[in-house]
Formats: sequence, structure tokens, C-alpha cells
Amino acid sequence: MRTCHGNDSDNGVWPICVQIGASRGRSCVEWHRNQEAYGYMVRSMYEVGRGTLSGRGGVLRRILIICAVAGCCLVGKSAKGAAISYSSFQGTVINFDDLAGSAILGNGEVLGNQYARQGVTFSVPHFAAYATSGILATTSAFTSAPNVIWVNQGGGNGGSLAQGLDIEFSTPQSKVGVYVEGSSNSFSTSTFTLAVYSGDKLLESLTSGLAPGGAVGLEGYLVLQDANITRAVIYSTRSDGQNWNFEVDNLKFSDTIATPEPAAFLLAGGGLALITIYRLLPHLRSAGLRNGGRNG
Repeated sequence: MRTCHGNDSDNGVWPICVQIGASRGRSCVEWHRNQEAYGYMVRSMYEVGRGTLSGRGGVLRRILIICAVAGCCLVGKSAKGAAISYSSFQGTVINFDDLAGSAILGNGEVLGNQYARQGVTFSVPHFAAYATSGILATTSAFTSAPNVIWVNQGGGNGGSLAQGLDIEFSTPQSKVGVYVEGSSNSFSTSTFTLAVYSGDKLLESLTSGLAPGGAVGLEGYLVLQDANITRAVIYSTRSDGQNWNFEVDNLKFSDTIATPEPAAFLLAGGGLALITIYRLLPHLRSAGLRNGGRNG
């Protein structure tokens, strides 16, 4: 599930969601994540369209606001709010296969700053991550041989010290994707989380139960798209709330920012123009009647 962190009412977002009757889930999440780029447009729609939404005129106003909001949602989704898949974007891929792996967990090369030249470094607070070439690396169709990275979290006994795998980017990224697998199918209720940050600010997190993968346990991809990602954190959590060991492979990241679709801008702009015209009609009618009276 996707989660939004922060106050949805920032920059006039919350009133729009309430007035058009939108679900507080996805709609408000999209607005919150795009408020820096589109906050002025949202506030403008709110100021122009506010007032009673009952009666014949209110219904028309509601329709116009929905058109404008829909356009802005499309713009936002295209720019940096869209759900994407691992295969949907090109980027730098780190597969960890050049490290000295070991079939024995914890005996392989420790992951750290080996990929600093590619713009990324790794760390595991209080524990470590190791290149492993054993069964965890060879029994999944999604991994690249010979290595995956095994992230030690204290074997389920790490308590609050088990804080996941930290990934630091030397330059801001817009998309981050990674293959994640659990160590055992016996923990079928475990979840896996990818959280992305801009500095210390949490932008977004994605949590999934993934899917059974046979001998390797639960497995799948976690992917997020947000502007100005400078850090990512990956962790696995059991049903009792304790973070658990996990593996990662094929980290992919890109700093390419998607271009908004022209149709989305047209829809948003057209909706705003119609709202403005609607608001001006009473004044135009009054001016016409006055002029007509003078001419008569």
C-alpha cells in the first residue's frame, strides 16, 4: 500500500478533496505529493470554485471543478506521482555480481562504498550486508547470478537496532526500484518496505507482502517515483513487528523526470478557464442589461 506522510490540508489541498467528494486515499496522496509544483493551481481552483455547490448552478460549478482537478491529477501523475513498474524505466543498475560472494551467509564481501563511482553507497546501522552466492542467489528467476546481497538484521533478535539497509545517492534521483526477497517462506506474513527521502524528509513509502517464490521465500520488486530522492531505506518486518533478515538485488535508479502530458495541461487549463467564465457571467449579464437600457 502507498502511504502519504504530512498534512493533506497543506496549501489548500484538503478543501478540494472534500468539495468534489473524492476519496481521501489516493486523491489526497497525489495532491500532497505534488503540492509544490501545483499548489498555486489547486489554490486558484479552490478560490474560484468555492461557495455553495447545491442547486443547478452548484452542479455546473461542481462539474467544472472536477474537470480542472482531473487535469491537475493527470499532470501530477505524469510528473512525479505515477505508479510505475521496475521494467518501465531505464537507469543505472547495480547487480552486485562483481563482489566476492560466499555460499555461507555472512562470509561474503561486506557491502559499503564499492559503487560510489556510480553515485550510490550502502550501510546497515548496527549490522552489515554481505554478498552471497548460495541458494538465495540461484533459485530465483529474478536475480542475476552469482550474487545477491544478504542484509543481516540480527536473525529476528535485533530489536530496535534492526533498521534496514540505507542507500545514499550522491545526486538526487527520481525513480528507485529494487528486487527484494525474504529468507524463508515460513514467515509468510512478513512485509517488505521501500521508503524514499529527500535529505531527512520522508517523501513516500511502499509496503508489500510480495509473492511466494519457492525456495527463496517471498520475493518481488519495490519501485517508487518521486522528485529529489537522495536516500532510500529497505527493510522487512514480521507480523510481530520485528525487522527480519532479507536479500536485495538489481538496484535500479534514474534521475530522469517524466514530462507532463499536453492533454493533461489542456484539460486542467480548460477547466480553469470555464470556471472563470462561469464566475464572470453574472457580471457580463448585468453590464449588458445596463448598456441595453442606456441604448434604449
